[in-house]
Amino acid sequence: MRRSNASVLLAVAIGLAAIPRSAALATEEAIPIDVVGGRILVHVDPGGLPVPREILVAWITTAGRAVASYYGRFPVRQAEIQVLTGAPGKISQGHTADGHALIRLAVGRDTTAEDFSRDWVMTHEMVHLAHPSLEEDYAWFAEGVATYVEPIARVQVGALEADEVWKWLLFGLPKTKDAEGTAAYDPDGPVPRAVAAMKDAVPELVVVTDVCVDEYTDHGHCGILRKNRRGVVDVDNDATIEVLAKAAVTYAKAGADVVAPSDMMDGRVARLRAALDA
Repeated sequence: MRRSNASVLLAVAIGLAAIPRSAALATEEAIPIDVVGGRILVHVDPGGLPVPREILVAWITTAGRAVASYYGRFPVRQAEIQVLTGAPGKISQGHTADGHALIRLAVGRDTTAEDFSRDWVMTHEMVHLAHPSLEEDYAWFAEGVATYVEPIARVQVGALEADEVWKWLLFGLPKTKDAEGTAAYDPDGPVPRAVAAMKDAVPELVVVTDVCVDEYTDHGHCGILRKNRRGVVDVDNDATIEVLAKAAVTYAKAGADVVAPSDMMDGRVARLRAALDA
């Protein structure tokens, strides 16, 4: 086994909610940026930007437009961004304060205009503005959502090519399919083999695997089909979560760091967690 199943994170969807606006920062006069549904106030420390201010404003504006596009509006009515400058390095140390619509990050003196055009940090941090405040033990939850949303939001406003997102997505297509979706947990299937190869080549790479059976069933549904008590063909919830649990364990043994069920079965999170912990 490549890793302990119990150490694999189980990622699930969460509801998103806006958080309160912050108090004004006591720095130089803020640069206002208006986006759909909100306003961004940018405070730049007097240490000195390594690029013209227009590039900084364009960078933040693009990130704001991306997040507003994804959610239909900016997550909060007003957000404040504090840009720390003067230190060595490039764009780093992004942090969104819990309970406040406040983002702090550093723009080092080695940052170039090209770095701004390729950066993902600002969009990632703005996505956090849509999250509820979570305890430290669940910080991975918010990070997972922000990591997922950020590239899609940037694609929507033309700040990133779609190919740059999907070239990292592997979709397992088994040689054969059946009504029970058994290929989902085949250790020699395309997903476990790909995961193992990636982890062998780049051990520090974080690998997230989808857990569902639609690509493995010959009928294409996300669940195992059975006739119910009324004689009507329906999804067998309990049979399906057993297949999902086997698949999650197979992916974990191959080296997956996170298993993310995308089905809609009742009780699947508890069943997958129990299987990974067994």
